Amino acid sequence: MDRRGSGASGDTAPYAIKREFEDVAAVVEAVAARTGGPVALWGHSYGCTPAMGGAALSANVHHLVLYEPSFGLTYRPGAIDAIGRAVAAGDAERAIRAAFVDTGVMTEEDFEAFKASPRWPNVVASAPTLPRECRVENDWVYQPGHLDAISAPTLLLTGSDTDPELASCTQQAAAAIPNAQIRTLDGHGHFAYKTDPAMVAAIILDFITT
Repeated sequence: MDRRGSGASGDTAPYAIKREFEDVAAVVEAVAARTGGPVALWGHSYGCTPAMGGAALSANVHHLVLYEPSFGLTYRPGAIDAIGRAVAAGDAERAIRAAFVDTGVMTEEDFEAFKASPRWPNVVASAPTLPRECRVENDWVYQPGHLDAISAPTLLLTGSDTDPELASCTQQAAAAIPNAQIRTLDGHGHFAYKTDPAMVAAIILDFITT
């Protein structure tokens, strides 16, 4: 699904991450009603926390798969303001680079591949959402009991080559979710679902069907 302010989805002010939790839960409920049963839910990076929050609000998630949640990622002082200035100046590429490369989420090689991908125009179009999302990541704290309502078996994926701080966010998420397990993808970083999609798809399929 396209999150608020991205792709085909509209936006509302003021922004609150809890509204994204509700959005995901609403989509889950709609899909479950249409298909006649619960659904598997997947999230990557920033998208993991709307997925987690949505799963905590809906009993219609039968499996939850999260690839390296970015919530709890710490930005250096002034970095988020710099991203905001780049957005205000209309320099989407500089804002995206600051949000992804400067934080260790992407390597330079990842970023160049990202720019060459069909998804790049959509990322540029949604760049205005970056400052608020970075602030949520930076300020996020896993509160005790906050995600206890997640009843679905949960698999967290992380790459062996991922930046240590980002990998730490995965550990924090796993500790906060009941019945969660972590699987490390050897030789991969934050984007194995792009660099080896068949492998990631097979892992997900095996998890949600057993």
